[in-house]
Amino acid sequence: LMISLRDRIENGDVLIGPMALIGSPVVVEIFGHVGFDLVVIDTEHAPTSPYGTELESMIRAATAADIPAIVRPTEPRPGAILKALNFGAQGIWLTHIQTADEAQVAVASCRYPPEGSRSSVPVTRAARYGVEPWDDYRQRANREVLAMPIIESAQAVSNVDQIAAVPGVDFLQFGPFDLSVDLQVNSGNFYGTDSEWIDPQLEEAFKTCVRSARNHGVGISTVAWNAESAERQIEMGAQIVLM
Repeated sequence: LMISLRDRIENGDVLIGPMALIGSPVVVEIFGHVGFDLVVIDTEHAPTSPYGTELESMIRAATAADIPAIVRPTEPRPGAILKALNFGAQGIWLTHIQTADEAQVAVASCRYPPEGSRSSVPVTRAARYGVEPWDDYRQRANREVLAMPIIESAQAVSNVDQIAAVPGVDFLQFGPFDLSVDLQVNSGNFYGTDSEWIDPQLEEAFKTCVRSARNHGVGISTVAWNAESAERQIEMGAQIVLM
């Protein structure tokens, strides 16, 4: 087994990875072979389906290249979350979470009972088609899977402390693009080369997420456009940065 994302997080590692916006297993394999720590496979904006063999093949490619995969479903529906986890994803970006109640429902879909409500079957790819003893896999999956609500709206920022407090939330994923549109500000140098952020509302929203994460013992994941932006956000508290 490859080292789990959770083990690396608990070890204090800062993890860097790309987003796979092209529906190709080859791209995912290359990301692993060049040495990234993780890959986020997007099915919300990318052409990859959140349900079928295309996603399974991309996660299989990640396993072959020894790179853990996080999946962003189109919506935080139990069926889409189940498919990604059954295929072998180690984390789920929970899209468009606005409230603690929504986070609670989505997080429950990431874990088997009694911690959650994930549907159970021992013959999935993630459980090695039944080769791994079912109780061992179920316990491993409940421990390893990262549930990561995306904070990507003004309402989510206003509720972020309650969202971070939901049992089972592991990371807050900061989503500056949707958030900047919702706030009607320019995302600007959040991704730029300048040391200053163009709009203070966006910077303050990120700081609010960092404070809430620290208060509740969860991590912060974010997105950067270049090395300078990544370094700045790591200094501010990010432990996972998507390039």
